[in-house]
Amino acid sequence: MSKTSANQITQNALEEITFVNAASLPYAHVQVDGNTLFSGRNGAGKTTILRAVLYFYGAYRSEQLGISRGKKKRFEEYYFGATNSYLIYRFANEYGPVWAIVYKTSGVKVKYRFATLPKGEEIDEARIKELLFKEGVAKESKELFNSLVGAGFELSPVLTSSKEYKQVLYGQ
Repeated sequence: MSKTSANQITQNALEEITFVNAASLPYAHVQVDGNTLFSGRNGAGKTTILRAVLYFYGAYRSEQLGISRGKKKRFEEYYFGATNSYLIYRFANEYGPVWAIVYKTSGVKVKYRFATLPKGEEIDEARIKELLFKEGVAKESKELFNSLVGAGFELSPVLTSSKEYKQVLYGQ
């Protein structure tokens, strides 16, 4: 967890990104807290991860994400190709660990939902997979959210615009 001084939590400090059927990744769990360095050969996924980080902090237009017009798929098309595609951002704020879940149910509109982790409970990667998958297949959003509620998460209402998402993320 990122800290500015002893026991003071940095506002909305991004800690992890979980890709589920997103950006051609069936599953990837990436730690991004503290000083993080990405290295690898061409096509390894460095830019995919960096674009996901920029998206978390509010870059939504393809141009802001370094995606050339007409040459590549739009961010939403590439990252959310299926109805069970998710980007799940784990960050810390004054209330503790929170997940920001970005997904599509149909069409081109991306939706957002925040999930507050159960008080005092740490969720490891094995538990994350258990919540996200059923028999090796990523759950559809309705089933995923029911699983989270059953595990003690508190869920925000569904947000349908990036403006609403930013207002919640930045406490406006």
